[in-house]
Amino acid sequence: MKRYLIIFVLLLCSTVVLFAQEPKDSDTVWVKEIGSEVQQVKFSPDGNYIYAAVVGRQPMKLSTATGEILMEYEGLTLGGGNIRSNMALSPDGRLLYAGNEGNTMYIWDTETGVIIDSLQTNYEEKEKPYYKSVTVSDKYIAALVAYLYLNNHGELTYTTATHIWEVNTREKVKVLSSYGSHTIKFSPDGRYLSQIRSTDPILINSETWDLYSSNFTGHTGFVRDIAFSPDGSLLASCDDQETIKLWNVHEAKLISEFIDNREVYSVAFIGIDKIAGGCGYFHNRFVKIWDLKTKQLLGQIQSNLQYDLDISEEKRLGVLANASSGILLFDYMSMITDVRDNSANGNDTTSPNPSNGISQINFTLPKPGLTRVTISDILSNEIVVLYDGFLEQGEHNFQWIANNVPNGTYYCNIVGHDFSKTLKIMVQK
Repeated sequence: MKRYLIIFVLLLCSTVVLFAQEPKDSDTVWVKEIGSEVQQVKFSPDGNYIYAAVVGRQPMKLSTATGEILMEYEGLTLGGGNIRSNMALSPDGRLLYAGNEGNTMYIWDTETGVIIDSLQTNYEEKEKPYYKSVTVSDKYIAALVAYLYLNNHGELTYTTATHIWEVNTREKVKVLSSYGSHTIKFSPDGRYLSQIRSTDPILINSETWDLYSSNFTGHTGFVRDIAFSPDGSLLASCDDQETIKLWNVHEAKLISEFIDNREVYSVAFIGIDKIAGGCGYFHNRFVKIWDLKTKQLLGQIQSNLQYDLDISEEKRLGVLANASSGILLFDYMSMITDVRDNSANGNDTTSPNPSNGISQINFTLPKPGLTRVTISDILSNEIVVLYDGFLEQGEHNFQWIANNVPNGTYYCNIVGHDFSKTLKIMVQK
């Protein structure tokens, strides 16, 4: 018995150490140890901040640049139990919403940390309500709340309802029956509210609060997560049977699917042409990025169990909520094959790479026109403008002298007439 106890302790310790040994390849920007289970992460609209829901802690705000915890929002301590997505940002990033056990959802000013209001669901104490999922559009606040009720067999069991408030007046406008649902999300334009009901997502029309479509069927496993494309035209859903399905929202029609041979926990769009998924079993887990048209796997980064995934196109970064008590920030541009391979288009190169401080940048413009050539760091901060003006069609060469920057990863961004190219430069002086 003593021997089994020792083995169990050693296995537990090795599991804890695994997060401390999170892969530190060139795609990883930083890893932040929080000390408790992280269930949710969200970028601010400008990508400068990350908001995190951590079990046993108050909602927190971190610096994207450094991973430093800048603020914890007082008044609410988040609980554990089953996985929840009970924190949301307003579309403009000015307000933070979160609820946990009980009837109250709090609203904070993200800049000052002050509670400016709260919303109520008014269940009885014996119903033991708790917030499972929260989402916010320009017009409405929606919260999926679980509570106990007496079923037909005389047994107490949990069911769910979606409570909806108007954003400006904070008056409750609707309560929707949401039996079996665990996650809700508004589309970017606010036209639809999506709910996950075990094996299938459904869409609700936010003008009438009637069912828009339940034709998003075909998952054979438990649907873990859903995501809308930035323009709201596409919906992605992922399940624990190794599948991501891609849907046309307006036609409620399946477009394609991705089979990963691993359980898929989370999903997020990168623009309208790429998709990222958190996939894996046990400690063999990855974030993977696919091209939506070709289904080509563009890149991947290893991580531990992921509860949530978010993307900042503004900063070209992704963030992971790890079940093993931490947050991982990664550079998704560095993961994508066509960026990592600078010679993919023969004449579009940087050399030498890695650079010793002087980089020669070569590219070919397919058309003449106004062209801007810049250098930015891994957080998309512009460092220098190499050129901003008219260029003729054909080959062009520029030089970047990196004397005043530290070693690390940088990007040369070339934007011209019907042309855009990003080249990665590794500086190692």
